[in-house]
Amino acid sequence: MDQEDLTAMPKRAKGKAKAKAKSGAGAGGSRPGKGPCLCCQDPRHSNTRFCKLHKRAYDSMAYQARKAEESGEVGAVQAFQAVMGDDVTAKSEICKFCELNPPDSRYARKSFIDWTCFTKMYGHRTEIIDRSKCKPMWEGEFLLWAQNEKALTKAEAESWWQEYLNDPRVERDNDGYKGRLQLWVPCGVSKLTDKSKYTDSVAQQGCKTLKNPKAEDIEMLQTHVKRQRQSVVDPFFTNSQSHTASHSQGSARTQPTTTSEANAGEENSDLNKRRKTIDVDREAPKLMKSMQKELSTLKKDATSAASKAKAALTSLEKADAPLLYNDLALAGLVRSLDLRLHFLARWTDEKAHTEESQSNAIQVKRRLLGMPSDQNQVAERLLSDAETDFQKHCKQTANELLEENRTRLPCKASDRFMSEPQMSQRIEATAGLRSAEDFVATKAEWQTLVSCAGSLFSSTLKVAQDVSEHVATKQREEKRQEIRRKAAEKAEALKVIRQQAKDAADEIRAKPKAAASKEPVFSVDLGPLDLDSVPKRRAFTDNTRWDNPWVFKEWPKGQSLLQDVGLGKSLDTFAAQYKKLGDTGGRHQYSLQTGGVKSLVDCALQEAMPASPLDLEKYQIEGASKFMGASWLYGFSPGMAFAGLLPNGASQIRLHVKGKVPLLLFDAKDLASKMLDGAESFTKVHNYVTTMTEGSFAECKGKNVRMWVHELGEQELLYIPAGFFTVELVDAHASQVYGIRKSFFPVHASTLANYEAVKKQFQGDGRNSGLMESVCKALTAELG
Repeated sequence: MDQEDLTAMPKRAKGKAKAKAKSGAGAGGSRPGKGPCLCCQDPRHSNTRFCKLHKRAYDSMAYQARKAEESGEVGAVQAFQAVMGDDVTAKSEICKFCELNPPDSRYARKSFIDWTCFTKMYGHRTEIIDRSKCKPMWEGEFLLWAQNEKALTKAEAESWWQEYLNDPRVERDNDGYKGRLQLWVPCGVSKLTDKSKYTDSVAQQGCKTLKNPKAEDIEMLQTHVKRQRQSVVDPFFTNSQSHTASHSQGSARTQPTTTSEANAGEENSDLNKRRKTIDVDREAPKLMKSMQKELSTLKKDATSAASKAKAALTSLEKADAPLLYNDLALAGLVRSLDLRLHFLARWTDEKAHTEESQSNAIQVKRRLLGMPSDQNQVAERLLSDAETDFQKHCKQTANELLEENRTRLPCKASDRFMSEPQMSQRIEATAGLRSAEDFVATKAEWQTLVSCAGSLFSSTLKVAQDVSEHVATKQREEKRQEIRRKAAEKAEALKVIRQQAKDAADEIRAKPKAAASKEPVFSVDLGPLDLDSVPKRRAFTDNTRWDNPWVFKEWPKGQSLLQDVGLGKSLDTFAAQYKKLGDTGGRHQYSLQTGGVKSLVDCALQEAMPASPLDLEKYQIEGASKFMGASWLYGFSPGMAFAGLLPNGASQIRLHVKGKVPLLLFDAKDLASKMLDGAESFTKVHNYVTTMTEGSFAECKGKNVRMWVHELGEQELLYIPAGFFTVELVDAHASQVYGIRKSFFPVHASTLANYEAVKKQFQGDGRNSGLMESVCKALTAELG
């Protein structure tokens, strides 16, 4: 429009034009529509279902549909309108079109891929491939590698390391052992020179090159490429000519409309009609062989299903009736199993009938007779319905059952059921086939029969397993409930006992406490007594006696042992702990745990023990391994006084470390026989020793009672035989008294005699002597 036309326009028209230009409507702008776009979340373009981007795609598809209609493709516009009439289909097709075409106006009337060329390239290719390996090494590792692998001297290897270290191009990190510096050294380098001749045949597709593209054009195409979801399974890469042709045309068709496509459909129909000629004389025997094999498999499946069904019925018979009462799940399972049992019964003979004894539902209902019925009655109603159905189905044929209950069975609408004899007759009839049509019909019918029978047997097997597992689960739950009930009763009983004990303790605490005078355990001063001292030993030989006590002063092995720092720390820690207890009458002990200190102690004490002590583990005596392997630290509180047997009445070697301990040792067997008229009571022996006076010692000495006295000092090794009565006293002003001890049983006649005497004394007092009896039997067996 020229200037003259503008001046000729009325003022009112000029005002409308200015307002329209000012609002932007005349410059391509418009008011947005209500709601989001059909294909995305952007606002709709005015008077349409799409946003601006997808509106362009819609217009382009409409244009291409009209062009296709004009070029002779009848029905293109109708197909486009049918697609766009449904929102779901329209969204799918427009999104596909947007993937293939950039959202720009210059591509609105043509497909993105609009031309194709074929090119061939010939050439001679020479390739030089550099393959190198780098390995991280710290300095020591590099020097070792350079000397061993590269045959360099140490000086050359160190110089080479410095070259790599000074080269800033060599990668490095501090991920070596404990943060050591590592250099990534090229430890292997190889070069390959490959030459090859090639001929490449290439089909190229693409758009025409844009002339003088702007920045927004480049950005638009980049965004379009990122939006592509193509992969190696895209129809273009699989050489689908029909797909490529359709996209080169750029039409939005959803159904075949061209004459060529219709002809292709007719050709496919002709191909389906042209079948391979079947040689019945050859194929029929092959079919019979496969039919016989499939029938054999069906027999195995039927046998397995019948076995599982019998196992399910057995599990129901063994289960307690209360477990089956009001079990809705079980009622549903046995109802499903009963329906499938009819087919198992008719598999061997079509005219056979199912017996009531085979019905799981009837068996369960009979088991529940007499149970209370005032609770949930749904399960009883389901079982009654299942019984009625079972009796009804007994009178029907297999195919009548299948037709009536098809929705409850895993079968198709066209499936039929035949018994094993009938299927065998079908196999025999296959030999008389004469035409290809009969062969095809027989094969199809056989496949249907096999599928139906197989699915029924498999379903029967699974349902029977479900019944068995359901009953087993309920039985396990019942056992768990019983265990929980017993545990609860036990806990309640224990709670009552604890409460009673607490009440008794509270009652004792409530009573006024009277000042009790503690009588001394042993009140005789051992110093003035003229008794035999424990014999001294200076060396260990094969003739070492184990029937009498002995002491080894300045034992070299013990002196060396006590110099160990670790053992010294363990002894100091133990002494500090037991001293804190402040128990004036206490005897303390601590078992050495597995470790270096225990191994050192065991190795040293082994020299002072017999070469072959009694092996309690060999005779499977309770606690044997713990007794034989234990080594102990012992400690005595100031003022401690003790009279009795050593632990387990066994022999003991004692390496004393610190402090002094006066000891009095008696042969308990000899003391009882000479002073107590052979009394078999350990209580009498204990009372006699603890109440001894100077006169009693003189009397014992006159009758030659075996007894010894000794003051155990530091770094002395003392041996005390088995069955010896021991009196140990510690001065009230002593600071710390402790050492190391280990118990064992020497294989010796005196050990057996002393131990049996103590065992009889224990039995005389009514004490438990079962463990002592086992030790005596083991010693008797070892001594022959």
